[in-house]
Amino acid sequence: MNSSKVHNTEKDITKAQKWLHNLGSKVKVNGKMTIGMATAIYAFQNRYKLEPTGELDENTWKALKKENSWWKNLARKHCGHGGVKHG
Repeated sequence: MNSSKVHNTEKDITKAQKWLHNLGSKVKVNGKMTIGMATAIYAFQNRYKLEPTGELDENTWKALKKENSWWKNLARKHCGHGGVKHG
């Protein structure tokens, strides 16, 4: 069951866009809830077997946060920092 809280502030949307981008989405990081952003959220929800709403509901937020924590730890382990290894 999905929580009713929706993360829809510009700050939350920007953070979610960065998280989605880290996970391979081509979503534009601009802090706006665009059709592209809703599509990226919907795709993430489908991939992680969440209710496909296209919104940043609480379950989606928690799953994005969890996946990005894993990604950051992996990047830190392999690159020595929290970002992608360049060069």
